[in-house]
Amino acid sequence: MTTQEIYNRDLFERRKFIRTLMEYIQSYENECKVISIHSPWGTGKTTFIEMWKHYLSIDQNLKDKYYTIYFNAWENDDSKNPLISILIELNEISDFRDSSESKILTTAASVLSTKAPKFFLKSLLGFLPLDSKIKTEINDFLSSLIEDGMTLNTLQETFKDQTELEKLSEKFNDFNMEVIRKKIKKLFIQTLQQFQQKTSKKILFFIDELDRCRPTFAIETLETIKHLFSVENYNFVLAWDLEQLSYSIGTIYGNNMDTGGYLRRFVDLECSLPKVDKGKYIMHLTNGYTHQLLENLLKAFDFSLRDLEKIITVIKINDRFNNFFANIPYKDENQMTYLATIGYFFFLFKYKNPVLYIKLKNKTLTEDEKLEVAEIFEDKIKVILPSFTDENRLALVSKETAISLITELMMSSPIKEFKISSGVKINIANMVNSNGINKLLDISLYF
Repeated sequence: MTTQEIYNRDLFERRKFIRTLMEYIQSYENECKVISIHSPWGTGKTTFIEMWKHYLSIDQNLKDKYYTIYFNAWENDDSKNPLISILIELNEISDFRDSSESKILTTAASVLSTKAPKFFLKSLLGFLPLDSKIKTEINDFLSSLIEDGMTLNTLQETFKDQTELEKLSEKFNDFNMEVIRKKIKKLFIQTLQQFQQKTSKKILFFIDELDRCRPTFAIETLETIKHLFSVENYNFVLAWDLEQLSYSIGTIYGNNMDTGGYLRRFVDLECSLPKVDKGKYIMHLTNGYTHQLLENLLKAFDFSLRDLEKIITVIKINDRFNNFFANIPYKDENQMTYLATIGYFFFLFKYKNPVLYIKLKNKTLTEDEKLEVAEIFEDKIKVILPSFTDENRLALVSKETAISLITELMMSSPIKEFKISSGVKINIANMVNSNGINKLLDISLYF
């Protein structure tokens, strides 16, 4: 489905939320604002950003007023410096790429990204192309620093003479290097302002996947935004899972640090994506056709939107899954419901708990792990009790019943019947293969 189709369908009613956030940005006129959009992994943050960008491209009142830049932190965290990576994305805008400001900003960013003093000096001495404005700023500083009016050109000659270099070395201590760096930083910010004023368009950056990239890269990205892009008419939207990102940063600064508070200092407005009706989404993915038991179990497992899409895609393309229950003979409706319940549970269990699933299939679960699986079974099956009409339905969701079922599935010899209660036995011969393993485990593993 295209972004336009997703936007037009607006399944989760997020267009209203986008308009509300744009009203917030516009209410501050020229101020730089940073908005964070919190939502767990797989709940549609990237799709929401795509919808937002599409909205700005079609709205008659806004489409000529904004440049939008998308930056995926996870895809760029192999970069040594986020500043360069962000500028590369900015360079995708033809108006910026063709501007005089592009060269100045690119050069300044190259210098600012150089950490070691030795290489920082080399960048100033021509190893990196310096814009004339940067040279003027630095030459003025050098003239005030060195009595004989040293400039970059004469300094470059001096560096060829080791004796002269040693005489000047004390002039280029950490303090003075930082003075030069601050001058370049100031010019960087002024040039950003100059580009925006020349085009009269505001710039809206969407920074995505901060919670998935290296924690050090996430920190550097946030610091870059704070120190270099806090400029009028430049706005940022940060999409992240705040809990996950806080945990990642805690691995750097220690668990005793208030990582949530640290992250919030970069943000002017905190938001969370509105919760979605997962039942509605399941109906959308299945075109309204799905077994009610399966739909209820999908909700009970609380899969992310991304996982729901993957699982339902597997179901759609897997004829063995679709035809599985149709080929099982059963005596009454409740017998079939029992069979479907067990089959659907283990199919979905594979996606939610893959490690335990593999151990179950390989028959290597420990006693404690059997208990863990049984507790999950008991918890999830409770939500579908209304699907049963007989008096034995409560027996199916007992922990004891679950442990007994798991033990049977792990036996080396094939099983034909499973006892739910004293009066109810399920014929599960059609649900197991010659090794006694639930056939749906084989099906889900195949995909």
